[in-house]
Amino acid sequence: MTLDADWVKWNNSGLDTDFDTVMKDVQPIIDKAVISYAPNSSPAVRSKAKVLAAKAIRSFDPKQGTKLQTHLFTQMQPLQREAGAYTTVHAPERVHLDLKKVKEMQRQFFDEHGRDPNDDELADFTGLSRKRLRHIRKFNKGLLGEGVFEETSESGTGLPKTIEAANLWEDFVYSELGPQDKLIYDLKTGHNGRKQLPITAIARKLRISSGAVSQRLGRIANRIAEGKQLEQIYNVNI
Repeated sequence: MTLDADWVKWNNSGLDTDFDTVMKDVQPIIDKAVISYAPNSSPAVRSKAKVLAAKAIRSFDPKQGTKLQTHLFTQMQPLQREAGAYTTVHAPERVHLDLKKVKEMQRQFFDEHGRDPNDDELADFTGLSRKRLRHIRKFNKGLLGEGVFEETSESGTGLPKTIEAANLWEDFVYSELGPQDKLIYDLKTGHNGRKQLPITAIARKLRISSGAVSQRLGRIANRIAEGKQLEQIYNVNI
């Protein structure tokens, strides 16, 4: 059967076996994309290409008038950035091994839960400490996601601009957050070495609305503000 026919079959059945068939069909497209977007790149880039292909298969909508092959190829443009992440920084061999492990485990977590892990979950999943995760991020700017909360025109929701991890109250607030809120906090502030992202990008990554992200940020901001108010009232460091 052709790629298009196999996709229709999977789209109707929803079976994993039919999805695997479509993934086999798209291998030539993956090969072409790697050659075009990331020639002579690390083998890990091909793993990223497979992840992008799987997402593209699931997001394809024939009603948009675009061919499936075109959609797949277009959705693999991030391979250019992925390839660059492996060539910009020299890292020790141990760091390279840990980077590979973390990337693989992050993709596995995403496949199982439909979202990226926060640092607590990633540490449990990989067996690496949060301190180690912060260290290896220094060697790979493309690792684990795309440092302060700030006012933004996207939502009008911001958090205090001083958010040093050493602040005990904010550490306490962070420890109380649920898994998704911790990830939102990290991605918005750059906490734990994450790359800061705008609210819209966080929403896409977590597959929730921008409004939902803004609401969660607002709740976190209010919780942090409580500590600031107590500090002013009692003139003590919380």
